[in-house]
Amino acid sequence: MCYLFCKNKEYGKTAEWVQKSVTFEAKMKPMKIAKDKIKHFCACAAVSCTTAAIESLSGVGMGSSFIAGLIAGVAIGVGKEYGDHCAEGNKWDWEDIAADSLGSIVGATVGSLFALINQ
Repeated sequence: MCYLFCKNKEYGKTAEWVQKSVTFEAKMKPMKIAKDKIKHFCACAAVSCTTAAIESLSGVGMGSSFIAGLIAGVAIGVGKEYGDHCAEGNKWDWEDIAADSLGSIVGATVGSLFALINQ
């Protein structure tokens, strides 16, 4: 609880301070990420990291291995969402695609770092 002091101008009492109690409550709740989104992120990160690492270790440059890993991760994510879309009682979820894409970017970045080892 926080106390706010203000002048009571309404009654002309300029020297008198009125103490008002103001309660500040946080309106924002902690962000909860659904377990499904975490699974999407991790699966696509693993696929893209593996793909990018294999490409890097086979002699391909860092940029090309990143692109290969990114494409592989996003393709897996979009394929899974398409399967969900076609399944009865399920729908396309753009938040899943966002988690897939973010996981693919992280995984491809980590996997393409193996190009530095291979040099």
